[in-house]
Amino acid sequence: MPLRQRIFIAHDRACQSVTGNAEAVRLLRLRPDESPSLSAPGARPFTVSANGVPVPTEQLPLQVAAAIGKEVHAAELSIHFPDGKATHVLMTAAPLRDEKDNVYGAVAAFVDVTAQKQANEILRKESQRKDEFLAVLAHELRNPLAAIQTGLELMKHGPDTPPSQARTREIMERQVSHLVRLIGDLLDVSRISSGKLELRKERVQVQSILNDVTDVCQSPIEAAGHDLIIQVPSKPIYVEADLVRIEQVVSNLLNNASKYTPEGGCIKVIVEEDGKQASIRVVDTGIGIEREMLPKVFDMFSQIESGRQWRKGGIGIGLSIAKEIVEMHSGTLTVESAGPGLGSTFVISLPLSVCSDNDPPRVGAQSDALLSCKNARILILDDNIDAARMLASLFESSGHIVQLAYSGADAISNATIFHPEIAFLDIGLPDMSGLEVAQALRKQEPLQRTTLVAVTGWGSQKDRYESEEAGFDFHLTKPVTIEAIRGILPALKMPSGHSK
Repeated sequence: MPLRQRIFIAHDRACQSVTGNAEAVRLLRLRPDESPSLSAPGARPFTVSANGVPVPTEQLPLQVAAAIGKEVHAAELSIHFPDGKATHVLMTAAPLRDEKDNVYGAVAAFVDVTAQKQANEILRKESQRKDEFLAVLAHELRNPLAAIQTGLELMKHGPDTPPSQARTREIMERQVSHLVRLIGDLLDVSRISSGKLELRKERVQVQSILNDVTDVCQSPIEAAGHDLIIQVPSKPIYVEADLVRIEQVVSNLLNNASKYTPEGGCIKVIVEEDGKQASIRVVDTGIGIEREMLPKVFDMFSQIESGRQWRKGGIGIGLSIAKEIVEMHSGTLTVESAGPGLGSTFVISLPLSVCSDNDPPRVGAQSDALLSCKNARILILDDNIDAARMLASLFESSGHIVQLAYSGADAISNATIFHPEIAFLDIGLPDMSGLEVAQALRKQEPLQRTTLVAVTGWGSQKDRYESEEAGFDFHLTKPVTIEAIRGILPALKMPSGHSK
């Protein structure tokens, strides 16, 4: 169906005399004898705004074109009527000139885009509802996973167990890890598609990124029967990056390399720099990639058909997310493979930091309270009783003194008496927000040096920013592992594994 054009013609530069075609008059709800110009004397049954702000008459496209002889292209305007309804239009105006090139009026045409605006608003609301649903779903799934994860940690660090039970526990740990990764990937897809994935860049050393990632990935890689080799230059290499997100990318590549490499294979991580960029190469001796599949590797939900038997979970969105994150850093993520059975190489390239080598990278704040954390006083706040008790048991097994609270009010009351050195606080609570609890604790002089750790199912950048603003020192997303706690509180004594 062709778009209906509405035409106005101003017969003078002041737009006192304006006529319009039938479509224009009908859209503005005017009588045939009424002038459509807001510049002419008399009231009009409509007002005009742009982006919710009323537009002065002299700034309307027709008036601008007539008064100063300037063309106006595709101005988006909203026309409001007394019954509360509005019509949205795109208007273009151009001056009219005589044979001597003098401006004597203007012509304007506009198209009704109300239907498109309404459709876009419906899509926006649907997208917002989808994002909210995924966030709430992730939060609700992470809460029971927190209790399960901590219970598995306790089993791991308890007395020796029969091999059959140890194998069962390892299977449960892998499946919990898969589920946690899947939840995170689904949320990232939503954030990327809606443009809500935010980066918190800082100057970080590439070598430290690898140290953090390999600490987490080395055990499962070795358990899969692979050798892991790290090659880094002795000279520090710095990039401007969101540490958490780049670690996520490298971890994804290492997990994929391990997944698609048969037992006895080798995985190498090689760091290089060429004066402008730093590169992290993840090289494996795995099943390789068919030449025709190379351009599709980073497509959403793409999975290599020949690797079906090696997938071990996943829905094919990790590499797509990794590529988006690297490109948000003004970098590139590429893949190379000589073909099936010949392994794969993924290359992350990031711009080098422009700061001087003498300018040290930013490091996370460490509380002085950690110096006395061998037998620490620890407060745990969580309205999920099972999750709270499991985490308490984990700390108590290392000799720490633990106080539990299941509501924000109880946490504040207990902290006033207990004076914890460290407090692990949930955010989503029935009586008050964990952010409010943190703010209340920070107002008490004896608790201003307490290390506050947010332990929550909410893990977006916005959530992390809000927890930092509320006074938290660290933000952990459920389910929390011992490795995660060691990562932020290295001086805190935690259970150590037993030999099998």
